[in-house]
Amino acid sequence: MRIAVLAPLLFLLPVLSLEAREWQVDASQSTLGFEFTYEGEPFPGTFKQFAPQISFDPASASGQFDVTIDLGSSSTDDSEWDSYLHGGNFFAVKTAPIARYRAERFEPTAEGYVAHGELSLRGKTQPVDLRFTWAGDPSESVLEGEANLQRLDFDVGGGEWADDETIGKTVVVRTRLLLTPK
Repeated sequence: MRIAVLAPLLFLLPVLSLEAREWQVDASQSTLGFEFTYEGEPFPGTFKQFAPQISFDPASASGQFDVTIDLGSSSTDDSEWDSYLHGGNFFAVKTAPIARYRAERFEPTAEGYVAHGELSLRGKTQPVDLRFTWAGDPSESVLEGEANLQRLDFDVGGGEWADDETIGKTVVVRTRLLLTPK
């Protein structure tokens, strides 16, 4: 009788072990940055406010990333550039203050993983692949990743800034998250 009751539960064990673990981000030790080129020279910046919700199982490459980004927290440490970034030609923080990245499909690679997700920015949603590594152990892990965006796909830097001779069309986004289990 006991075997008949326990047998169906044994089939659930493999499913439960593949469930992605929820991770808490240590904001003080985590970064989200971007880099574009201005007149051929790299120009870096950061987002000081972003909220990642991460569930991920590196063994099965499954989970979900849901990251909201406060565009008004962007900073290049240059007040003139920051005013451009916050203005209508770039991030338009008055009308679209939040960007969001969501991924639910992951692929293992020789270097780590790829998160196949979508970025919503300025009312545009486009596919964005985040290449990342995952290192650590069950008590603490580090996710380091990089994605390349085409800024004009999101109407960022339009108008007089649309030509790629002054500002390059590709923006590199880099992140490093220190994670502990929830």
